[in-house]
Amino acid sequence: RRQQLLSRTMGSLIDAGEIPTVRVINLRRRLDRLLDFMGCAAHKEQLIVVKGPAKLRTRKSFLSGGVRKNDTEGCGDSCLDDDGDFAFDGRCSREELETQVLEHLNGKKGTLADFVKAKWRPSDLKAFDRDARDGFELVPTSMTEKACSLSHIASWMGVESTLSPVGPINRDE
Repeated sequence: RRQQLLSRTMGSLIDAGEIPTVRVINLRRRLDRLLDFMGCAAHKEQLIVVKGPAKLRTRKSFLSGGVRKNDTEGCGDSCLDDDGDFAFDGRCSREELETQVLEHLNGKKGTLADFVKAKWRPSDLKAFDRDARDGFELVPTSMTEKACSLSHIASWMGVESTLSPVGPINRDE
């Protein structure tokens, strides 16, 4: 069984390499940008475009290396639905962002704090952004920063499950 899984995974990677797939993070309120990008990609037949953010898994199941058996019980294929969705929108209250998180958890329990810290250190971005602030003080994370982080986290969860032909990898088995 393990050999079969490995063989299917390698086959999926080879197939995926023939036509690159991109996960696009786009706000629902900015459909014009998504449609422009998808139209260009489809016209040139160079990319498969997927809406980026996938279903969320709680920090515990994600950090432990995948979905545990009891995380998927009772929800059928919807737990492995990683086709993507629109980005989390930070132009809202904390309560509204919490509601968006719950919608992406497929009925599982979880909160915003399971995914995004209340404070962060902007100087940690220096390696990627030469204009990032200096200093090591922690600053409050804004709603838009939290929403942006959630969108990227959900997109990477989608990438992980896309690379596995049977959904997220369960490393406990």
